[in-house]
Amino acid sequence: MNTEYGYTIGMLNCYIDKDNMKDLVYNASYTYWAKTPTINPSQATGSEIQVAINDIVELTEPNPDNYIPFNDLSDEIVWSWIEPKLDIEQIKLTLDKQIEDIKHPTTEIKYINN
Repeated sequence: MNTEYGYTIGMLNCYIDKDNMKDLVYNASYTYWAKTPTINPSQATGSEIQVAINDIVELTEPNPDNYIPFNDLSDEIVWSWIEPKLDIEQIKLTLDKQIEDIKHPTTEIKYINN
């Protein structure tokens, strides 16, 4: 079964005006996710396991010559700023472990009834 990986760009923190660059992004939140098909043992139908890691990355301030106005930003542009700061292979390993822990749990949460 194949695991699919992807990302979602979340909140962007911006300076209102810094060095004549309006809405300058200085950090960005993201979610890196994985999903994999699995068979739900209690049903005859298939389902998915989905896991994710959320984080915030501090971005490098651009040179005014490389400044991109906020309204011209896209997910792809922002991701190109975030991705070099991440260890994607380590993130994928962590997500894969989360999936395996769901498929084959070794711990559980219990509560004492009061």
